[in-house]
Amino acid sequence: GLQVNPTFYSLWIGTYDVLGYALSGGAGDVITEQAVFQQSLNAIMDAIAATGASGAIANIPNIKDIPFFTTIPIYGLQLTQDLADQLNQAYAPYNQGAQAVGAPEMVFQAGYNKFVIADTNAPYNLIGGLRQITDGEYLLMSVPQDSLKCAGWGSQKPIPGQYTLIAPEVELINNATIGFNTAIETSIFGNKTALVDINSAFSGLSAHGFTIDGVTLTNEFVQGNVFALDGIHLTGQGNAFVAHLFIKQINQLFTSNVPQVNITDYPAVTFP
Repeated sequence: GLQVNPTFYSLWIGTYDVLGYALSGGAGDVITEQAVFQQSLNAIMDAIAATGASGAIANIPNIKDIPFFTTIPIYGLQLTQDLADQLNQAYAPYNQGAQAVGAPEMVFQAGYNKFVIADTNAPYNLIGGLRQITDGEYLLMSVPQDSLKCAGWGSQKPIPGQYTLIAPEVELINNATIGFNTAIETSIFGNKTALVDINSAFSGLSAHGFTIDGVTLTNEFVQGNVFALDGIHLTGQGNAFVAHLFIKQINQLFTSNVPQVNITDYPAVTFP
């Protein structure tokens, strides 16, 4: 802590101010209010500034780059033609109601289809509180797989809201992420703090990956080396990647020569 009068600090905060809400599918926890986050961040940075310490601060990643939210595809409902025909027949009354309130109809075909999810917002509250998931929304890794495979979830029954992030929830999360990252960036004082852009780095994991010390790092579940089996926390190599980013920015800003971490010294996914 600051009681030891540091000359250098590292700081990475804000992730769980958003992530707790996201992990609950918007059904539990809340996103920290922007004003509260800003006030807390200001207090921390003012206290650090009073010590005269230099340091590095990291921003937070977008959920689209975290496998907990992206591993289960929204187009994961695989149907035969017979099953598709049965669902189309079963949802015919729903589609009549959807037409009446101007909502999208549910349509199924042989092959891969969008899952059926719960949504009690208007106008879906008028037609059973369910619909098919849409692009830009997420199915969480916490959804029970046996319920998807054996209990009709996502087809005959909607996937409950605590296992999904629908558009209004995604908008709240994205806005908070942008707001917190803006606050972090503007909190930097003078040339004494390096900004570690975790958000862009994790986006790069998704887009093209990185090869460091002969190890290929991506955000792919299990095989990407960065994320652990829960799809959220980082492996040893994932934490080493974050350390690599910190050291890179520290060396760049302060023209220092801190030795880089060797990614191969740390484990990736450890299987049970």
